[in-house]
Amino acid sequence: IRAEKHGLILTIAPTMDCCFDCHYCFERTKSPVYMSENIMRGIAKFVSSLEGIKLTKITWFGGEPLMAVPQMEKLYRKLKRGLKGVPFQSSIITSGFHLNEPNIRALQRMKVTQMQITLDGMKDSHNKIKFTSECDDAFSRVLENIDLTTTLAPEIHIVIRTNLTKTNAHEYEALQNLVFERFGGRNVAI
Repeated sequence: IRAEKHGLILTIAPTMDCCFDCHYCFERTKSPVYMSENIMRGIAKFVSSLEGIKLTKITWFGGEPLMAVPQMEKLYRKLKRGLKGVPFQSSIITSGFHLNEPNIRALQRMKVTQMQITLDGMKDSHNKIKFTSECDDAFSRVLENIDLTTTLAPEIHIVIRTNLTKTNAHEYEALQNLVFERFGGRNVAI
């Protein structure tokens, strides 16, 4: 939490849980623990005690924050009540794997206007890093989820982040071309 003279900047991890086990993740303590009601009350109480706030900015991250959408929405509502009439801006850092219509609609309700999604190279490279027992092609699923997001919520600006290593750096130009060809003219940047 950072409070500036007239603004409040919150970085909130509603869970450290994640469906992936990326080798580069700095969050080594993944845990299926989700933000409790008690923690939410404490954050909301602190925020409502601040005076003179003219704008609140929230960045949702984790683990994978989209695995905790109910907690995100509940905390967002508590913060809105505590900061009566203060405008909110929200962003999210996500794998993009859990983007679906209900989650996209929830992001819209929480005033998310920017989303950072990580693609770890082209399909084969990405899928060697990000995979689950339920999905062996996370890359294609994320691209489809970006398509869905740009259709349902064109106001959300999506930034594709790429983690480059010695094994995938040569793929960046192809990934950039794929993003431009597939999402050109939409609110997506790489």
